[in-house]
Amino acid sequence: MSGDNVGLPRRWQMTAPMTHPRGRHACVVAQGVVYALGGVDVTGKVLSSVERFNFDKRAWEVTCTMPEPRRDFGCVVANGKVYVVGGASTPLGMSEKACTASVFEYTPASDTWQALSPMRHARQGLTCSHLHGKIYALGGSDVDDIAPAAERLRVVERLDLDKLQWEECASMHMARSHLGSGVVAMPADNES
Repeated sequence: MSGDNVGLPRRWQMTAPMTHPRGRHACVVAQGVVYALGGVDVTGKVLSSVERFNFDKRAWEVTCTMPEPRRDFGCVVANGKVYVVGGASTPLGMSEKACTASVFEYTPASDTWQALSPMRHARQGLTCSHLHGKIYALGGSDVDDIAPAAERLRVVERLDLDKLQWEECASMHMARSHLGSGVVAMPADNES
């Protein structure tokens, strides 16, 4: 056994179940608290519910709902706040262009939501990452769910958190939807 696994549990452990079964949702950690947002229930109904895990009680608690039901959205934490970006609000399997460009900001301290400037491109199945005061929204699809390759997007845009304005970035080389992204370790601007 390698030294990298020292002190880690050797198997998964069950915790308390969420208050609402959900899929196609997002989970993030903001200020040390795990949040589960939106998604769909077992019937495919799109959810606006949000819950957080209370580590002291070892239980999930319902918090303020999102302003709109949402699934397959981008979600990221920046400056202690949670951002829900794009997504779809229609039940699964709809082929119409039911994606949204809306953006919502959640403030855990006050348990409140506010709408921000929408993206330039409505889409679902996108991913978001935060880097140097900007939220990047990458890829996705402008139609529902598993779209043909021609329907997937190469679009990248970013939200400047100081100006609260979206701007276009260079597109990805290949169109992608339902992708993942992350920022690992970036040197400070003066170290590069």
